Amino acid sequence: MRDMGLDAVMFSASSQITSRGSLRYLFGYYMPVFEEYLVIFQNGDSTFFVHDGSSKDAIMLIDKAIDVCIIPQKEYICDPAATIAFFLRTQGAKSVGVIADYGLSSHFWLSLQKNSHNIVLADFSDAFNRIRMVKSSAEIELMKEAIKFNEDIFYEYMKHISVGTREIDAVNAASCYAITRGAEDMYWMVSSGSVPSLAHTASARRRNHVWQNGDYNYIVIEHSYTEGYFSEITQLFSLGRPKEEYVRAYNVLTEAQDTASAMIKCGLEVNRLAKSVHSIMVKYGFSEQGSPALCIGHSQGIDVSEFPVLDADDETIITPGMRFNIHPCIVLADGAKITSCESFLSTKGAAVRLSSLPREINIV
Repeated sequence: MRDMGLDAVMFSASSQITSRGSLRYLFGYYMPVFEEYLVIFQNGDSTFFVHDGSSKDAIMLIDKAIDVCIIPQKEYICDPAATIAFFLRTQGAKSVGVIADYGLSSHFWLSLQKNSHNIVLADFSDAFNRIRMVKSSAEIELMKEAIKFNEDIFYEYMKHISVGTREIDAVNAASCYAITRGAEDMYWMVSSGSVPSLAHTASARRRNHVWQNGDYNYIVIEHSYTEGYFSEITQLFSLGRPKEEYVRAYNVLTEAQDTASAMIKCGLEVNRLAKSVHSIMVKYGFSEQGSPALCIGHSQGIDVSEFPVLDADDETIITPGMRFNIHPCIVLADGAKITSCESFLSTKGAAVRLSSLPREINIV
């Protein structure tokens, strides 16, 4: 903060699972609803801005050294940026860093710019992201717990897959198991059909689908566990023997993940991972020479998706303690999408594989 000439930094979090972790990372506050904000001054003084609907919980839970300011609210109509800007002006702030990557709405940004008057606003996102990229020993243990937890959920889900049963019943059974075991935030993406394909749209989901021989089922599990840490599992099931072209593609996918994980070495740039996967795709005819290398994954921790992003443009230098979720995707002519997710941790030596699930299409 001092090196950037900032008087204060404003951190924010929203209720989205991709952008609620920043406040929990800083002082352990779990963000269930709304957007909420923390201002930290260069001298260490801190003020937490909370909506009146959750103010009592905030006052009870947070460190007494942090002041609490309640944002005036008429139900869901409020202007927190105006409240924060007024506070910053009264504190004499001249230059303030803002974490822009974590769920700030356009309404908030416009109001903050309008009401900050002569305060200079600077983007502090990159500096904060670089701090969060490197996981502490405590975070690494929490991530390992989350991985083991989500893998247990996967095996519970697997018990309920068979010809004649429904997708929704397997999800329900595994969800109940997850809640009983202590899941915090739960994120599923499940799809079934005669061609394996992830369901990114509501219309593609077939919750009441009764599995038949020859069906394929994709499952993505990203539940948070102890202290809110996430893990990602992406697995493909085949009810009956899978097509040979799918097996071949899956084997290429595994080779690509191995090639990428070999690039997780201290001192190398993150973009080497995406480029190495692209070279494998070109080698086996799943991509064209000269085409751009696609994004193959991201980091993960107390948010479901964190930096660095594993694409060809990210020049972040790898250091020990960084997590990499590697999940490239091969798209075939019939529309099939062949993918899986493997998690790795960078060390001073070779990367450590954190995942332990079988690296093959699961045959039921």
